[in-house]
Amino acid sequence: MDGIPTVYKIVLGILVVVAIVLGGLVYKQYRPSDSGSQNQQKFSAENIFMTPGPDASEEEKRRHFEAVVKLAQDISVLEIGSCRPSPIAVRIKRGSSLTVKNPDGGPHVIGLDLTTTYEIKAAGDTVVTPEFAHGPGLYGFGCDNSTGTVGFFLVTD
Repeated sequence: MDGIPTVYKIVLGILVVVAIVLGGLVYKQYRPSDSGSQNQQKFSAENIFMTPGPDASEEEKRRHFEAVVKLAQDISVLEIGSCRPSPIAVRIKRGSSLTVKNPDGGPHVIGLDLTTTYEIKAAGDTVVTPEFAHGPGLYGFGCDNSTGTVGFFLVTD
């Protein structure tokens, strides 16, 4: 490095220090918590569909349920434009009906499970009275053979 001017050596040194500091800050931001526990998933409207798997802890399932409860709305019309429900979580009393509105130019099929589906005609709406076989609780639903949940029904008595 004898042929390199001193100014370049100083600039290079400063860049290395800045990179180390920034790397440390990024690590501190995204590292696991110091308590020894795994990162706690924080659910929001953006990642609410990352439902806890079958091996998830009861705590993780509870946090997910509480997040959906916070997002759930009491409504009479659920809109499913582009298979994106609005709102994404609906509070519904068991045995109640709900109007599902499709503003799109093609039909949509809402599926609660493999055998319970509702077709919503293009630019139309359909009144549905879903049967929730397991009683009150949280039910995800899909749209047009989606591979995952696109919305939730929070069923109450």
